[in-house]
Amino acid sequence: MKKAIIGLVAALATGLPIARAADSAPASLTIDNADLKGNLFVPTADGWHAAVLVLGGSEGGNAWARSVAAALSAQGYVAFAESYFKAPGLPDKLQEIPLERFRAGIDLLSTRQDVDPARVGVLGLSKGAEAALLIAAHDARIHAVVAGSPADMAFEGIDRSGKSHLGSWSLDGKALPYAPFTACACQSLAELYAKSREADKDAGTQIPVESINGPILLLSSAADQVWPSKTMAEAIDARQHAKGFRFAVRQLEYPQGGHFSLGLVPTPEDAKDDADFGGGTPAGVIAARKDAWPKVLDFLNDSLKPAR
Repeated sequence: MKKAIIGLVAALATGLPIARAADSAPASLTIDNADLKGNLFVPTADGWHAAVLVLGGSEGGNAWARSVAAALSAQGYVAFAESYFKAPGLPDKLQEIPLERFRAGIDLLSTRQDVDPARVGVLGLSKGAEAALLIAAHDARIHAVVAGSPADMAFEGIDRSGKSHLGSWSLDGKALPYAPFTACACQSLAELYAKSREADKDAGTQIPVESINGPILLLSSAADQVWPSKTMAEAIDARQHAKGFRFAVRQLEYPQGGHFSLGLVPTPEDAKDDADFGGGTPAGVIAARKDAWPKVLDFLNDSLKPAR
């Protein structure tokens, strides 16, 4: 991905509504062990908090996730920005990443004394949204999902050398089924993913989103130039209706938001980089994030509010 996603550190726009207020800036703790790597953000306000696992995309590391997790923690959430590849001690390729790594992130959050284990959610962008939906479908401890530019199926993993072809994820030591990249004279990533999805849509690689134990918020764009996020968000919604999903599914579609409609409000320079790579327009990216961020906070607040 473009450097804009790796370097995104823009602040919240003035006047956006908030889920809850914190007394001061959250504390940040680095987690670095064999099973788990990332940054934990803890609000300074006392109380029993909801928690969110935050996952970035194919840029690797956790720079985007750190910016979002810090902003969530400033609103009163315990938030963990997890690194799952392309970071020290982790694989360089996004291939067969164990879902157990994400389960370890949920363990970290749900076992804290300041976290209500019944109020844990996950938020992801792009490949992080694919991972978020997958882990939520396999772990009932997640009670809310925010998926920015989501995928409705598991796709082939990413090896930038092009020398190996494996799935993106594994579980219990076994590779999860995935849609391989189809051979085509494709002119863009979006075309490659669209054709790969169409070729494999009946092959059992769809994410079992009907197993998710909570409501889902999907953010997408018809202008997405990375993959067909609007089509896939609509397919997720349709699958939930067909399967009798008992929770709410909400879609936000941003015609000119492109692939990067989820995140903090960017600088004009970063918005241009995001639009150049992910589609849409710089103004569309900024407008999408200004509109989406308070709605994400409202969704999390509603979905993870304490039981009466």
